[in-house]
Amino acid sequence: MKITILGGSGSGKTTLATEISVLLNIPHYDLDQFGLKHVANFPAYIEDTFALCLKPDWVAEGCFLLWTDPLLYDSDYIILLEIPWWIASYRILWRHFSKTLRRCNPYPTSKLYRFMNDCRRHYLNRAREVEQIQMRMYLETYPEVIPPFTPNRLLEHWEEYKEICYPPTATFLRQYLIRYREKLLIARNEYEIRKIINVIEKLHKKS
Repeated sequence: MKITILGGSGSGKTTLATEISVLLNIPHYDLDQFGLKHVANFPAYIEDTFALCLKPDWVAEGCFLLWTDPLLYDSDYIILLEIPWWIASYRILWRHFSKTLRRCNPYPTSKLYRFMNDCRRHYLNRAREVEQIQMRMYLETYPEVIPPFTPNRLLEHWEEYKEICYPPTATFLRQYLIRYREKLLIARNEYEIRKIINVIEKLHKKS
């Protein structure tokens, strides 16, 4: 089974992916690690994405678009976590200072304010003008999924729409994923997350 989990920072992606990984006994991939490994080497992101698609089972989690379309297309299920900003902000701060105290935080505290501000804009749907233009252009140009995906095509999309590789707003993230509506599962609270896990577990046992 292949599952991709998306949502803003602090939405619970890693926690859910870890639980599903253990429950189904499948590998867990944190797409943030692609960024730490490749930084601005975008072709390397694409190469890793196609390599991951070739694996038989996985749960991947992150909040990236465009270059992750092969993963979304190959996924049996896509889970979108939509939680309130006040919950996400608490989790982000707790995670940051907890990792800092344990000396395992790859992100310096000096960048925390900007990161929190970017996250707040995402959750509260406050995109910059250039982001608004690119979001509108992309949705108008690509209202539906158009495979096949190729490295060159993904690279062209990134060069043209680089401002929205990380979805500027939660609303845009949902609008983007609606193209995969037949396998999209949305959870807004713990109860809905439990329901999704139960469904996935039952389907996995039948397969």
